[in-house]
Amino acid sequence: MKEASYANIPVIAFCDADSPVKFVDCAIPCNNRSKHSLALMYWLLAREVNRMRDTISRHEPWGVVVDLFMYREPEEEDEKKGAIEEAPAVEEEVKEVVEPAAAEEKKVEAGFTTEFAEMKADNSAFDAAPKQDAAWGAQQAGQDASWGAAGQEAGATGGSWGDSTQ
Repeated sequence: MKEASYANIPVIAFCDADSPVKFVDCAIPCNNRSKHSLALMYWLLAREVNRMRDTISRHEPWGVVVDLFMYREPEEEDEKKGAIEEAPAVEEEVKEVVEPAAAEEKKVEAGFTTEFAEMKADNSAFDAAPKQDAAWGAQQAGQDASWGAAGQEAGATGGSWGDSTQ
């Protein structure tokens, strides 16, 4: 980068928060720690360069997918293909184990619903609406009125929330 500054070559860099930017002309803030984030940033940069050159329109999506900017190890791809080929055999084994468990679960679920219906019939007394006592309602109204009176008394004595009387 130092040599580029000697030759007046502009330097554009993907910079993280702790990246030195001494000889950088244009710092693009991004996460530069993983290969996937760098691939995304190169994809965004290439798209913007093409838009500036009027190669692609800003009103239409770019047909190039981000995955084309990500490097994949050939060994990793072979391992993934092998895992995909082995997956149907594993699914069949899981079905053999899951089907008896699903039948047992349905039995338990059916027993639960009948048990719940019996409990609901037994607890019908709790379904009735609570009765309010007329005296209770009058008592609440009286408490509300006394709260307002307490506030008026405080104002009458000259004390308020902002005053310091001490």
